[in-house]
Amino acid sequence: MTKNALKLAKTLNSKTFFLISSTSIYRNFKSEKYNERSRVIGIDPYSKSKIMSEEICSNFCKKHKIKFTVLRIGNIYNGNEKKKME
Repeated sequence: MTKNALKLAKTLNSKTFFLISSTSIYRNFKSEKYNERSRVIGIDPYSKSKIMSEEICSNFCKKHKIKFTVLRIGNIYNGNEKKKME
């Protein structure tokens, strides 16, 4: 689906492409504080897929001169994120 969305963005001459990702890519981050420049770690299939999608989109958008923005949304129902909030 992501690749299809990228192809559509190219076909429509889109100027910007937004990808909704997840804060799951920070799961094994040592500190409770992190930001978009923090190192990402994919240890499970879900977080690995998010990292891979971000890389695919970034490379595609650079190649086709499309501005690329990632929105990493937190999932408060995930056990890992919930523990950090307690």
